[in-house]
Amino acid sequence: MNIESYLLDEVILKQHADELLAVYDALEDEESKNVYAEVICSRISGIYPPKDIFCGNQYFAVDKFRAGTENEVFVDCGAYVGDSIEKYIWERSGVVGKIIAFEPDTSNYKALEKRTRRLREEWNLKEEQLVIHSCGIGDQEILGVFDNYQNNNGFGSKFIKSDEKSEEGLMCKVSTLDRMIDEKYTFLKADIESYEYRMLLGAKEGIRKWKPLLAVCIYHNAVDLYSIPLLIKELDNGYKMAVRHHSDKLSETVLYCWI
Repeated sequence: MNIESYLLDEVILKQHADELLAVYDALEDEESKNVYAEVICSRISGIYPPKDIFCGNQYFAVDKFRAGTENEVFVDCGAYVGDSIEKYIWERSGVVGKIIAFEPDTSNYKALEKRTRRLREEWNLKEEQLVIHSCGIGDQEILGVFDNYQNNNGFGSKFIKSDEKSEEGLMCKVSTLDRMIDEKYTFLKADIESYEYRMLLGAKEGIRKWKPLLAVCIYHNAVDLYSIPLLIKELDNGYKMAVRHHSDKLSETVLYCWI
């Protein structure tokens, strides 16, 4: 057909215009609506979003997410090398109840272990206040296969298949938050390379029961821009929602939800 290229995001987002508009209407503030619209237009056109929608302080950009308590339990899905954990501790000035973190990539997990030891010592945290798991988080308990990205010094990784052995990928346990956590958690952050929707499915019991703050990345897949907000509303329609964009590119769009 002599078509050199066609943006898949444009196809997906235009086919799901009704869902996008439903999310837009459900957003809590005008800033969120503007950011959401600009991100969608950028994804459809394939250009970077305008610089004026950039927002700093990722995962803590909305007021409700900046005030913590001594009993707050922070769950970090996709802990990477512990950067978000350290940022969280600084954000709370070291006054933390408990941190539970999950990272499936073995290379990242080694770095996470090292950083965790340092943070416990520097902030005088007890062993049980900062708990890490070498585990992926999804919607079922499986043995997953993930692959490292070649860019970003090989630190990034994502699941490529499940329940199959692979000579190229690395094997890792995948579980659900409902299985892994049997205590109340109050703040859930997720940046897990398009596994966020599955993570939410595997955490629906805890979310409905404890109604934690949710800071969930929605940029990895065009489908996530509407499917994740609508799923959260389905889990508990009482959630209020805001969107912030934390990059000058098409990445780091975060959905913030609170009761």
